[in-house]
Amino acid sequence: MSPSPRSSARRWSAQVLGAALLAGALVVTPALQASAVSSPPVVVDQFTTTNGAFLLLKPSAGNVLYSANGGGGNLNVTDLSTTPPSTTQRMLRTGQFGTNLELDENTDGSRLFVTSTTGIDVFDVLNPSAPSVFWPAPSGTRYNSTAYNPATGRLLVSATDNTGSYIAELDPASGTVTAQHSTAGSQYTQLAVDPTHGLLYGSSNGALTAIRTSDFTVVAATATSVVGPNNPNGVAIDSARGRVFVTTGAQTASASVAAFDSSTLAPLATYPLGAAAAGPLSYIASSNYLVVGFLSANKPRLIDLNSATVTQLTAAPTGLNRGIAVDHVNGYIYNAGTTNSQVTVLATAVDILTTTVPNASAGTAYTASIDAAGSLPRSFAVSNGALPQGLTLDSATGTISGTPTTGGTFTFTVTATNVAGTDSQVYTLYVAQPPVITTTTVPNGASGTAYAATIAATGNGPITYSVSSGALPAGLTLDAATGAISGTPTAAGSFSFQVTATNADGTDTADYSMQVLAAPVITSPTPPAATAGAAYSHTVTASGSGPITFTVSSGSLPTGLTIDASTGVISGTPSVSGSFAFTITATNAAGSDSRAYTVAVAAAPVTPAPSSTPTAAGTGSSKLAVTGSDGALAASLAGGGLLLLAVGSVTLIRARRRHLS
Repeated sequence: MSPSPRSSARRWSAQVLGAALLAGALVVTPALQASAVSSPPVVVDQFTTTNGAFLLLKPSAGNVLYSANGGGGNLNVTDLSTTPPSTTQRMLRTGQFGTNLELDENTDGSRLFVTSTTGIDVFDVLNPSAPSVFWPAPSGTRYNSTAYNPATGRLLVSATDNTGSYIAELDPASGTVTAQHSTAGSQYTQLAVDPTHGLLYGSSNGALTAIRTSDFTVVAATATSVVGPNNPNGVAIDSARGRVFVTTGAQTASASVAAFDSSTLAPLATYPLGAAAAGPLSYIASSNYLVVGFLSANKPRLIDLNSATVTQLTAAPTGLNRGIAVDHVNGYIYNAGTTNSQVTVLATAVDILTTTVPNASAGTAYTASIDAAGSLPRSFAVSNGALPQGLTLDSATGTISGTPTTGGTFTFTVTATNVAGTDSQVYTLYVAQPPVITTTTVPNGASGTAYAATIAATGNGPITYSVSSGALPAGLTLDAATGAISGTPTAAGSFSFQVTATNADGTDTADYSMQVLAAPVITSPTPPAATAGAAYSHTVTASGSGPITFTVSSGSLPTGLTIDASTGVISGTPSVSGSFAFTITATNAAGSDSRAYTVAVAAAPVTPAPSSTPTAAGTGSSKLAVTGSDGALAASLAGGGLLLLAVGSVTLIRARRRHLS
């Protein structure tokens, strides 16, 4: 039955691969003993091919598996998308004349190279119905190993003829030998190209040689580590960490895998395998694993380079288990046995590689990836704690993204799961939030009056406050921890100052202006007396900060008089005499002051004035001009009437006497 993880829709992101490769170089001294890994691969499928599977290749393109018998025969093409996987055969001309040695592909996986001792079959992967093209080895020449050089597109071949051993460069279109580079007698049974460093590695009886591909100059070599027949000395490359691995040990000795610096071939580590005749070697970059096949009836080994542990793949087929292939896209291991043509598919356990996540800033878009190794598909979930508000975790990719809205320190656990198990990692994410002062203005104060205001700011605590420019009014202070301005200002005036709020993430400043006002104090004395009918003006004065308004807060002004609220001027013409009591209140933003006043309004003076045209004596009337108040006029008229009555009586008596006589 075909395993569900074979879905062609799966993708292995470059980001995940990059993070896996950055997990850190491993140096082990002395050699470690084999021990079981905590989460060994699990079998997800098994199927058989048409004939033996001495050679295996899982190409980067297409959902197929290539296999071939080492002794000859045809090429098996297994379609992994069917259930169960179905196998068809393609004719190998190499297998008719020699022994199959290797399966290689070009960079994009569009061409497959099947190398035998007598030549190379080239298959057009994108056109499966097209027959292969055969590139025969030159007459009298034996091919030993091949490696594809993506920098030039040429196939490099380790070859031997009657003149010695050399590396041949084959034209990618025709297979014609375009150049030969002598190997000074070394017959390389395994070649591998590191395109990142521009190096070709050749293994011969356990001695590893590094050759520069630009001019085929030997730049480094190791001492001979093993001598034994038919040992292919598998070579695998970790370009990202600058490591190259080679299997060592003869068929009758305990084998191991040695790690070297890719440029200098200085030894880095040794991993004992606990069995003899180790052969092919594959590196799984996404997991930082090595898989080792054997030229004997031994189970393949999985080396976890993260923990420097070696485990036996017990689920592998019985018999000779040389066939090892790695699905670098989806993270599966294919292991084939030559005895029964059985292929076992193993999934590697999920392993979270990301140990920390970068800090974030509130209000700023954020992206971080939780990278993991292990077979696809993988799922991710927050299993404990919580992400900062505004951030989410993509369950399929492990990407944390969004815009955090609040600052602080957040601790959470991410659990990754695949078919082979789970892995969890605890993270602490700090969201920076520099202070932002939210107070835009401060109220004015009054001299001699207690004052309180607060400068508020958002952001991660603790936040400290300071006056960074200007000065507070005398008598006021700023609390550095709370932002509170308090005290009793002692002097009036206008003041400008700048406050800076600071936390671990940054600063913010705000400018303020405030006034300290003096409350009004009425300074004018008692207003002068007034006279009814006469124009009147008096100014009530007050000290203190302007503007000051004046009002009659009790009592009332004499009739005819008003007070100007802005100037304090009492003006008008009083119309009624008398004594008038009232209170004037002066008010400004700082307070008020009141004073009681009494204003006397005197009556207007009375001045009689006879008419300028008198009438005949004893008759008629005359007009009397009268000034003064109505009361004065009444008194005047009463007195005048008595006088007139007396005069009239005397005149009448005299007239009668004249008449009688």
